[in-house]
Amino acid sequence: MELRYALAFATGGGGGLGREIAVALARRGVAVLVADRDLAAAEVTAGLVREHRVGGWAFACDVTEEPELRALAARAREQWAALTDEQRAQLPPLVPPAVVARAVVDLVAGGHAGQVVEMTES
Repeated sequence: MELRYALAFATGGGGGLGREIAVALARRGVAVLVADRDLAAAEVTAGLVREHRVGGWAFACDVTEEPELRALAARAREQWAALTDEQRAQLPPLVPPAVVARAVVDLVAGGHAGQVVEMTES
């Protein structure tokens, strides 16, 4: 199933389930902001995301620390602002959070690492 949505965050995206989710979303056309405490690991995942011809950006962030989350949001806004109008026009609309959440639940509950089985809005 091909998605036509622009952007998702993958926290803990430097490895494991976070990486699998980031790559699974990228396979379906979603650009991914990859956040992990280990920036080098996040950069590897962002590279895997970009292999699917969508945007992939890496950020160092400990999501248990509110100041780091605020800084992450600010950096993400900066990345978005740096895009030209032409680049933004090539991106599809933003994915509703419920769709991403459902994809993650399906991915984890179904035991299909790296494969989003079904995505529905709920």
